[in-house]
Amino acid sequence: MRIYRIGLPVLTGLAILFGAQQSIRLALDNSDTALLSAVYAWLLQVAVAIGLLLGALAISRRSRLGYFLGVGIAVVMALGGLALIVTEIPYLAAGGLGGALGVALVVLASAWILAWAIHGISMRRARASFASAWQPIDRRLGIVLGSLAAFTAAAYLSLGLVVSDRAAAAEMSLTEATALVEGTSIEAHVIAVSFGPAPDDATASVVEKLTLELTFVGAPDYRLARVPSVCLTEAAMAHNPAFKPGVYCWGGGGSAIALSDSFRDMAMPASPRTVQLSLERGASLCAFGAGEWTAEVRIAPLVAGADAGSEPEVYFRMASFVVASSEASPLSATEPGSSCIDSTVSP
Repeated sequence: MRIYRIGLPVLTGLAILFGAQQSIRLALDNSDTALLSAVYAWLLQVAVAIGLLLGALAISRRSRLGYFLGVGIAVVMALGGLALIVTEIPYLAAGGLGGALGVALVVLASAWILAWAIHGISMRRARASFASAWQPIDRRLGIVLGSLAAFTAAAYLSLGLVVSDRAAAAEMSLTEATALVEGTSIEAHVIAVSFGPAPDDATASVVEKLTLELTFVGAPDYRLARVPSVCLTEAAMAHNPAFKPGVYCWGGGGSAIALSDSFRDMAMPASPRTVQLSLERGASLCAFGAGEWTAEVRIAPLVAGADAGSEPEVYFRMASFVVASSEASPLSATEPGSSCIDSTVSP
């Protein structure tokens, strides 16, 4: 049983350290904020894991401190398993998927409690084999454990303040970016349009070529994290819950059109900036005719406090315009493009 008394804390500590290592390794691939949050989230668990390894060392030395640590660890771990079972009771009562998962967790928690109960009983039975008086090693391990607890508490509080400050800065950045985009005005005007023959299942002709003028004004001017893009679509389709801007945009293969040439300076100016687009229907999945259209513009402001390693937040602004034709009335539910989503298999 000595191997069991030593091995269970060691295996538990190593498992916690492995979980922390994997979480932090994944966070390294993301932003600095994600890494800091991962370290903050795992700090206490890592300290517990180191404490378990030190406790196993004390048990292996059969010191007096080792005996008390062994019994104390067993009690705390068993109570932790019991607390997990208590938290799962509402899910068990509710049934369904949550209840099924709750049953699995209760079984695991019961096995956990049993394992640590055996550990505690083994420690109690082996009490005579441990030192009856305090030894120098107890003092040294006590100092190490005390230092670990003090360092962990200080680091946890310090990292907590940093994480809170960064979260507040990110929230402020989000608010600022939202205000910048909402203050941006976008106007769309049709310069020229040409129509082609109507599809077999429609009575109105469809737009084949379109020259559109977009005017941007920022209030105030601001920097951009990425080039704006625009997705042209029929107004009715833009409000369809099944609409996907990366599939059904008009004027190309379905993707939004990046305005790279017009925003090379990566800035949204306070004075009007006019962008002219000459587009053809091309490989667009949807056939649109005359009527109300929508230009959905994607804007990503560059704001202070944003993490350089993370993807910029993208916001949307809508600009409506009318494609007129002397031989076609505004689009209705039966005209070209109105049933495009229903008749097209989504990729």
